[in-house]
Formats: sequence, structure tokens, C-alpha cells
Amino acid sequence: MAPQKDSQSYLAFARLGKGEGWRYILGVLAIAWTWWNVCGYVGWIGQTLFFRIFESTLLSTIVGALVTFVPLLLLLCFIVYEIHQRPLQTLVNAELSIHYRRIWLGFGVWWALLTLFFIPNLWISPQDYTLSFQPGVWFAMLPIVLILTPIQTSVEELFYRGYLMQGLSLLTRNPVVLTIATSLAFAIPHFNNPEMQRGFLLGALNYFLWGVFAAVITLKDNGLELALGVHAANNLFIVLILNLPDSVLPTPSIWTYVGPIHAGEDLMGTLLYASLFYLIFFGGVFRRHPPATD
Repeated sequence: MAPQKDSQSYLAFARLGKGEGWRYILGVLAIAWTWWNVCGYVGWIGQTLFFRIFESTLLSTIVGALVTFVPLLLLLCFIVYEIHQRPLQTLVNAELSIHYRRIWLGFGVWWALLTLFFIPNLWISPQDYTLSFQPGVWFAMLPIVLILTPIQTSVEELFYRGYLMQGLSLLTRNPVVLTIATSLAFAIPHFNNPEMQRGFLLGALNYFLWGVFAAVITLKDNGLELALGVHAANNLFIVLILNLPDSVLPTPSIWTYVGPIHAGEDLMGTLLYASLFYLIFFGGVFRRHPPATD
């Protein structure tokens, strides 16, 4: 069945094309197997080749960490196109037309929120920040992260809030169940990140809360564009503007936070940013349309 413009719900595309449940199970298993058995080798190859060409340990490490998501993107495209026989755009919204302006709006608002809270903190507590800007290294890193970071964040959103959420909607359309299930699935792979050493329970809750936020704005906006923009803005802000010593991807950002790090403050920060973002978009300022129902 060829997908048509859907007037009902973003989740309804789960049933278009070949949407049997076993196909989603196969797709999820293929993604998981590739992540555990292939992506590490791809990262190692990318890191080794980049180092031999440019002889930069730092830049090759960044490439090795981010390029691991390229095979996942290719695999996800294959799964959607070949196993389910529907366009990749059906993981983004119910209209078969990606709203790039919506992505940029999500990106810009989240970037602005991070900036508006960072600048006062830098002025109030300058001792907690060090200027780590290295122009030569930073500008060499810039094209790498501008290409590979959006791939990394888009793969996560397309899989967790796109493919997995749509697949689970075959079992239930309850938004609470879908949000909890996909947020747990998103949080668990992050439990090995070095940031978890700040406090495992609060760190796990922080990743889960991020998943909840991304799932809620996806369901509320009836599409994935806002989540794509927010996730890309968040990670690019970290790797380019303000990073931390225990970051999973240490980069020569412009500033590095060297003050005390508390997992509870991270959690409250995520909650604050997410709440403000939700109010901005669904309180009337940038609202696109009411959520569709089946």
C-alpha cells in the first residue's frame, strides 16, 4: 500500500507499507546487533584512517566516536525502505514532507535557552569556567562536528521517537506507555557514559527525563521535527561552546566548565529547559497545530 498524506496521526504510518509486528522486531534486533557488533569497528577504522591522514589524536577521536552512527543511519534507511517499504519521511511526520523550518525553530529556541542561562552563570561565577578555545583546533573540528553530530542526534531521534515509537503503537496508542517505553529504551544505552559517575540514579533519571521530553514534544507536535532540532542544538552546544571534563565526547570547546558538578543540578537544568521550551511552543508562540487523533 503506497503511503498517502495522513490526516490522522504521525503514529498511523506504523501500519502503512508492510507494517506487521515481526518486521519491527526484526528491525530493532538488526539495529541492536549492528550497534554492539559493527559500530565499534567502524569507529576504530574511521579514527585510524583520520589519524593517519591528519595526525591529530584529538580530531581522530572525535571522528571515531561520531562516525559510528553512520552505519546505523544506513541500516535504518534500509529497514524502512526495504523491510517496511515506505519512505524514511514517514518517521518524521504524517505529511510526507519534512518541515525544515520546524527543525530550525526547535534548534534555535533550545540554543537560545542554553545561551541565556550560560551567560549569566559565566558572569556570576567566572571561576567555574576556563577559556579553552584553541582557534586552530576548533576550526579544524568545526566541519567534522557540523556533519557528524546531526547524524548522531538524528539517528537517535529517528530510531527512538520515530521507528520504535511507531512500532510500539501497534500494541498501544496510550501516550504515557509509549513515552515511558521509548524513554527507558533511550536511557539504558547511556548508562555507560562517564557522566553517570556524578550520581548513577540521578544521571539515569536525567537521561530518562530527556527521553520523556523528546517523546512528549514529538507526540504533541504530531511529528519529529522539534525533537530533531533540539537534540542537534544540545549536542552541538556541548561540543562547540561549553563542554565538561567528564563528557562522553571531550572536545576543545570555547569554554570548559571546571566547577563542582552535581547530578541533581543537571536534572533540574534539564527540567527547566524542557519546561520553558514546552511553554514556548505549545503555549501559543510557535504552535503548529493541535495534536491529531486517530
